[in-house]
Amino acid sequence: MAKAKAVGEQLYQLRQERSIDLERFQEKESQLWDRWQRVCTQIETRHTELESIQEVLSDYRQCHSALIQWIEEITIQQELMKPGQAEDSRVLSEQLSQQTALAAEIEKNQAKLDQCQKFSQQYSAAVKDYELQLMTYRAFVESQQKSPMKRRRMLSSSDAITQEFMDLRTRYTALVTLTTQHVKYISDALRRLEEEEKVVEEEKQEHVDKVKELLGWASGLRQSVQGRTAAARSSRELGDIEKSISEQQALNEELAAKKEQVSEAIKTSQIFLAKHSHKLSHQEKEQISAQIAALKDTYQTLCSDSTEQLQQLQSQLAQEAEHKVLVPARPAGRTAQGPPQGVSTVVLGCVSHGHSCPSAFLLRCPCCPVLVSTLPLCPIPPLQCTKLGSHLSTLLEHYQQFQEVAESLRTWLQDSEAAVGKLLSETVSSDPATLQQQLASAGQLQGNLAEHQVPVEKLQKAARSLLEIQGEPAPDHRHVQETTDAIVSRYQSLSQQMAERSDLLQKSIAQSQSVQESLESLLQSVAEIEKSLGGEQPAALSSTSIQDSLATNAKLKQDIARQKSCLEATREMVTRFTEAADSATASALQGKLAEVTEHFGRLCQQQQEKEEALKGLLPKVEQYEQLSEKLQQFTESRARMLASGNQPDRDIARFSQHIQELNLELKQHQEDLAALEHLAAELGSCGFAPGASLQQEKLQSLKKEFLQLQKVAEER
Repeated sequence: MAKAKAVGEQLYQLRQERSIDLERFQEKESQLWDRWQRVCTQIETRHTELESIQEVLSDYRQCHSALIQWIEEITIQQELMKPGQAEDSRVLSEQLSQQTALAAEIEKNQAKLDQCQKFSQQYSAAVKDYELQLMTYRAFVESQQKSPMKRRRMLSSSDAITQEFMDLRTRYTALVTLTTQHVKYISDALRRLEEEEKVVEEEKQEHVDKVKELLGWASGLRQSVQGRTAAARSSRELGDIEKSISEQQALNEELAAKKEQVSEAIKTSQIFLAKHSHKLSHQEKEQISAQIAALKDTYQTLCSDSTEQLQQLQSQLAQEAEHKVLVPARPAGRTAQGPPQGVSTVVLGCVSHGHSCPSAFLLRCPCCPVLVSTLPLCPIPPLQCTKLGSHLSTLLEHYQQFQEVAESLRTWLQDSEAAVGKLLSETVSSDPATLQQQLASAGQLQGNLAEHQVPVEKLQKAARSLLEIQGEPAPDHRHVQETTDAIVSRYQSLSQQMAERSDLLQKSIAQSQSVQESLESLLQSVAEIEKSLGGEQPAALSSTSIQDSLATNAKLKQDIARQKSCLEATREMVTRFTEAADSATASALQGKLAEVTEHFGRLCQQQQEKEEALKGLLPKVEQYEQLSEKLQQFTESRARMLASGNQPDRDIARFSQHIQELNLELKQHQEDLAALEHLAAELGSCGFAPGASLQQEKLQSLKKEFLQLQKVAEER
């Protein structure tokens, strides 16, 4: 019993000694069980949350893929398009309809973009919540460990999705801007073209009405002339013939009075056709050309018929007068042996006066009584004299008309050839203002050429009329044909030279404007990118803000890369253009290109420096945030642990052990605090990083809390 009692006392004593360890192990077992339950709960919760995040990500990917594919296809289509360059209103209307429909489609896809943004925001919010829970749980786990393991900061997938959506929205906005510009360019071009077409239509209608009015007048006059001609041919009375001659002379005067008006209408219509032929349909051009040809033919036919009718009436009047004189004198004429001296003179007088008054010479010439008194003795009939005079008059009239037109055209051609030669000797400038002046000068010469198309046609008509005259003496056909061919050839050569010169000037103007606009647009784009780059600063000294700045910098880098391709294309365009440009313009363009290139080089360097600075700053800021977060969590958790030691039911031995562990941790984190201060000093030296003062305040506050924790631990 004594032994049993001794053993019992010994066991009791051992139990009392080990009860503290038993309680401590029981408490640890309870804590481990609680932690295991929390781990299981965390696994289930995270699995559910990850499934939800995966669903949102799947919806986002589906929406994003459809939008990015559509944007790429439409962007390629829009970049290949050349808006507002067509000269056909129908083509421009079709382009405007296409762009309007595309704008409506883009507006419709705005809802899809908003939906994609919604999915992106949902995903980012869910991922950030998940990461926050993970960070909280990690802090809890690290608080249970004596020496937390070092972890590498991972980039958040929410940042990648946010950046991806920002790129999508940027490309969508660029497509909207490009489509809006296309609609504006096409609308302006269509409005300008419609205004031009309206002016051309009014001018065309004016010319058509004028030609139609003159054509109606000529047709009506032709019908009335045909009626009078038939009546005059049926009459053999001298009074009726003289009346017909008076009417025919009045008709000639009316035709002469209308000659300038008809010529002006034909000339202005031909100038209109030459100037605006590309704006008229084939049917309209055929209609106007047919009306002009009909007016010319009708008027020329009227003039020739009127002249011929007047000559016929004059010949008929002479024949009737001769008939009335010869009938009573025929018996005496049979006994005559020969003409008296002087008859040949009278005949020659008749012939010599024929060119001025062949129609009424027998009645009005002063030698008519002598001729009439000697006609019975004259072996040459007076009618032949009249016909010869009429023939010579017609020949002289046509030849004089031909010579007048030919001499006028020779003088004009000589002046025009000198002007064209001077114009062609000038170097095609590359300056837009000078090119416009050269084009205006060329346009004036072309207008002058178009105005002289009518005289050239008049010369050809006069030559044909002269060559069609039958009888002796006959005109020199070879001389007339050579003169006409030479003038027409010189006129056609001038027209071709001016057409080629005008085309060259128009192409040069288009190239010059294109080069100037490309340089201006490139310079403006570079200035805008430089402005955006200058305003690109992190909103705060945090990894998130710096990552946002890096994303913006990456977008600007893409813009710079696109502008670089534009710069290369513009450089090639300027090189080709300056090869044919004058030295002054080439030097100016090369200087402007050099300015743009230098500006672009500075921009690339600024972007590269900014990107390198941000990339160099990001690891330091991330390390600073990690150390700051680590120290903050350590300080807060250990402060709570020390505060719990004041409770009366707290095990003093265990609390003492925690104090000893805390002292070891404080020594370890003292190095982290020193590293944090060193990083803060480095970050404070970055000139463009904002928030340095606020960062310093937070560091001092954290340092104060850390030192306070050290003090409390030492006191405990």
